[in-house]
This record gives sequence, C-alpha cells and structure tokens, in this order.
Amino acid sequence: MATAPRVLIIDDDRDASEGLTLLIEPRGYAARTAATGREARAILRAWEPQLVLMDMVLPDVQGLELLREFRESRPETQVIMVTGYRNASTVREAMGAGAFSIIEKPVDLGILRAMLDKAGEKIALSDENRRLKEELREHTI
Repeated sequence: MATAPRVLIIDDDRDASEGLTLLIEPRGYAARTAATGREARAILRAWEPQLVLMDMVLPDVQGLELLREFRESRPETQVIMVTGYRNASTVREAMGAGAFSIIEKPVDLGILRAMLDKAGEKIALSDENRRLKEELREHTI
C-alpha cells in the first residue's frame, strides 16, 4: 500500500489504547484512538479507517451494536473485536455481525500481530481489487 493503513483503536481504557498504538505504529500503521462509541463514530466518518480494533464493552454502547453500524456504513473496514468475556455465543454473534476476528484480553501480542498481518493482507487485496476494477472500467469506456 502506498499510504499507511489507518487503524482506529476503540477502548475506554486509555492505557490499553496507548499500548496498542505503541505496538502497531512501528508495524507501519497510522493509529487513532477513541474511548466511546460517539468518538469512534466521528472518527470513522472523518478519517475512514481501514481497520478497527474495538473493545466489546464501551461506556455508551455495546461493541456488537457499534460493529453492526460500522459494517453497514463501511463494509470494507475490517473489525477485530477485543473482549475480556469471550464465550461461544459472543464469538458467534460477533462473527455473524461481520467481525474479522475476536481476540481476548489480555491481548497476546503474537496473536494480535498475526491478526494485523492477516487484516493488512485483506485490506491490500481489497485495495488492489478496487484499483483493477477502476482500470478495467476506464479501458472499457
């Protein structure tokens, strides 16, 4: 990708958000943080992140509700849910709502790196697909 992939980190725990930012920025990602669903919605509209790391429990909205909103407004955005309360029904519900993946707190850095790499590959493929479609459209008109 020509520009750094944009990642929105949504967690009301500022220490967790800062820690994730320190982890992902050296890996070539541009990061912004939000502590509430309201802040996250504003950043999503203005900044258009390609990847979202989101806590399941936020002070003003449930993560699954926000996930559904994000998938509806920006279906190409990859969302990784982060939870301290992982159970089978939560996993099913989040994956059914369009989550790319779910990881547990405390976040295992190796697993997070692998998820970021996989999401980054998916974003790159999506960007390339969009570019090729535009080229094809230009050549067929």
